Amino acid sequence: MNAAWFRALKILLSITNILVIPLTSTVCASVAVIYIQNYGRARRFSMQHTSTLADEGWTSPRVWLALLSSKGRKSTGSQFLVFAIAFHALGFAIGPVQQYYVGQESFKFQSVPSPGRQGAADIPDLFPDSGTSVTVARLRNELSSVAYNDYQPTLWQEGSPKCTANTSSDFEYTDECYEGGTTFTNIASLLGPYLAQIPSGYSTGLLTQYMPRMNSSVSFANVTHAEFPSNCDSMGNAFYSHYIYNKTLLNVQVCIPNAGSELWKSTRDRQDISEQMFLDVYWGTSTNEVSMGQNPPNATFQLVVNTTLGYFELPNYNKSGAAGPLLANDPTSICRNDTDGCSMPWVSKRSVQVGESKSTYGLDQSTNVGPLTLMTQGLFGPGSFIATQFTQFLSSQFQNQTEEDILHGGSGVALVIAPLILLAKPDENPQQSQFFPQPRNDIDGYSAVSQWLAAFYDIEFMQNALHAGIILACQAWLGSVEGRLDIYYDMGLDSERVKISPAGVILISILLAIDLALMIGLGVYVRFSYTWTASYDSSAMMRQGAACANRLPLMIGSSEGKRENSRVLEDMPG
Repeated sequence: MNAAWFRALKILLSITNILVIPLTSTVCASVAVIYIQNYGRARRFSMQHTSTLADEGWTSPRVWLALLSSKGRKSTGSQFLVFAIAFHALGFAIGPVQQYYVGQESFKFQSVPSPGRQGAADIPDLFPDSGTSVTVARLRNELSSVAYNDYQPTLWQEGSPKCTANTSSDFEYTDECYEGGTTFTNIASLLGPYLAQIPSGYSTGLLTQYMPRMNSSVSFANVTHAEFPSNCDSMGNAFYSHYIYNKTLLNVQVCIPNAGSELWKSTRDRQDISEQMFLDVYWGTSTNEVSMGQNPPNATFQLVVNTTLGYFELPNYNKSGAAGPLLANDPTSICRNDTDGCSMPWVSKRSVQVGESKSTYGLDQSTNVGPLTLMTQGLFGPGSFIATQFTQFLSSQFQNQTEEDILHGGSGVALVIAPLILLAKPDENPQQSQFFPQPRNDIDGYSAVSQWLAAFYDIEFMQNALHAGIILACQAWLGSVEGRLDIYYDMGLDSERVKISPAGVILISILLAIDLALMIGLGVYVRFSYTWTASYDSSAMMRQGAACANRLPLMIGSSEGKRENSRVLEDMPG
């Protein structure tokens, strides 16, 4: 429909531009009679001046060129002729100016919204009565299976990666440029990564939609043994795991103070939490060599995680396809005043009690623990890699097989993948084992655990690996329930509309106003003036010629006759 109107507008503009010159010339021809009749004697009008106006000389290039010389201006020029030429130039200029400033542009108009991501988690949905046991079990599988080059479609970034070279020697390529998407290869190189339950860059088109997002910062470092909480096992809200092999050969302690505290609240406002985990590894004097090639020292590690939870606006046309920033407040207050498709049905119908939270009755029953607590339960809690390597041995039929037979002989024994180890590139730590057989005895279990713990001594690798684990924990928590948040999109229907800049509007309006004012003003002036003829047409000129026939030469075809005719017309009063 808009395209048809636009075509009609272009046709009307063309007709107007074509008619403006004939109409202007007609008005000027009528005004010329009044001008000569009323002001010709006072301005010493000659018959040459009158003939020039009668011939509508304002449209003649010959007359324009004659006005460039002083002789031509004296013989043919007049104030009215100059005015008429300027009047015609004004009318002629309107068309090109309109063509320059008036254009068309494509735009989208709303159609019927379509469902996109359905069942996403609204923050109030994340506080059911059930605990986190299933969430931890799913997360544990993710921690063991995620690899460094796995594409992470729901990992967003605040900015876009630079995949161009500033100069021939200054390359700013990131891993994304080579791998074609966001991965966990080097999280530190990502531009403000955050997680949402929808693929990165998802656009809602003409609609304004919001959904939760989570982002975390991670710091992993060596600390002194004295910084490990000495009374962690007696803290009421702490997470504490303790693994001992052969009494003194290997002693592993893990502590998260205040792990059971009520961290998340059932509110859509922005929330920020901070967690810290301590890992203490004590090696005995008879430790076998591990994959590092030497006996690792005793060490205490601290992992600090700061996590932010809130809502953001999904990319749409109004934001030029870019995602909105993290919101400080509940987006439903914005939606109530929005007219671009953002309304309560598009967000959620679940009510919110600000400050609502679940009490902590053991970590398995807690639903608002932070991502660090979830990840730590997956790494060091019941059923984790370190726990099963010390307790779940092979049945008697496999006890006499060697580890090499188990790994390469197709014995039917399940292989266990150490958590987070697949995040290491093969060329970065080729000696680090990634697959371990189910242990035949506690010696096999100790060997697997010691090799896995040795990876924690590579601070740079573990900083990245643990950050990936935190992101997976956030993903597991958001996906732990079937939410009520449905995301809709409307990519709109294409159409065309007129496009004109403010400068164009002002300039065209001024030109049209002047032209119309002159046209109407002169028309009224002609209507209420009395003249001996309506215009200098052929009939009028014949009457004038008859009155002065005896003074005009008949030999006007020769050069001498032309000069004589010009002289007579210049001397004859107009």
